Amino acid sequence: MILFGSPSLIPYVSALRLARKYKVRLIWDIRDLWPLTLIELAGKSKYHPLILLHQWVENLACRKSDYIVSNWPFAIHHLEKHGADQEKFAWIPNGFYPEEFNEQEALPDSIVQRLPVDKFIVGYTGTLGQANAIQTLLDTAKLTQADPNIHYVLVGSGRLEQAVHEFVQINELDNITLIGSIPKKQIPAMLSVFDVCYVGFVKSALYRYGSSLHKLPEYFMSGKPILYAIDSPFKPVDDAEAGITVPAEDPAAIVQGIYQLQALTPEQRHTMGENGRKAALEGYEYGMLARKLEAIMFGPI
Repeated sequence: MILFGSPSLIPYVSALRLARKYKVRLIWDIRDLWPLTLIELAGKSKYHPLILLHQWVENLACRKSDYIVSNWPFAIHHLEKHGADQEKFAWIPNGFYPEEFNEQEALPDSIVQRLPVDKFIVGYTGTLGQANAIQTLLDTAKLTQADPNIHYVLVGSGRLEQAVHEFVQINELDNITLIGSIPKKQIPAMLSVFDVCYVGFVKSALYRYGSSLHKLPEYFMSGKPILYAIDSPFKPVDDAEAGITVPAEDPAAIVQGIYQLQALTPEQRHTMGENGRKAALEGYEYGMLARKLEAIMFGPI
């Protein structure tokens, strides 16, 4: 068995030759849809020489791989256009270790003292980048600036970190607290402070094949409702009844979602949170995902 990541010409051809020589299974593991991501998110022409070469390799991998696994649930709808067999595809999402929540680390006093008290907190943890639609969340905060009960906490760093700080200062947004990156062991403690966990995506046709969000299992395990802003047929938060999904890059819709969750009783929000925990343990726990991959690696095709 040979497990192979995103294909590039020489490594993939070498892996293919080895698989055929030793008569072992060649499994292609897709973390991102290349070259489609470069076309859809980076705006590259599909006729660019590098894109054409990458597409040729993807076509080869679709036809020759014995099995394809991906953390994109609907990736097969793209891959079968390039020769993949739907019967030889499996979705294995990004997962988590339950121990991360059992062995969590408390937040230091220097952070706790900066967090708002008696506010309805909409929180985000992760990269401050364009793909995460951070600007949309800032615009949302601006729309609710006059509401003293709503507060936003952004945890993380990234390419847009400076731009985020400048936007907050220029617009005098006192309803946003910016926390830099924190150790991973402190993430569960931070999530426990939130009333709603927010995640956003940019508008892109790429998401017609789903999404592969690393933080989703953590958000599920937080036990808090999730506000999921995306344009995609893949709606894991709705499916789990663990929050609500709103359109991507639509601050007004996000505001409406925030107020919709705020209007729920604590018991209703707790139920959503418990639904999320259940979804995490049943569908995203690494042990379960490893057994699924093991069956693909060594089971019959």
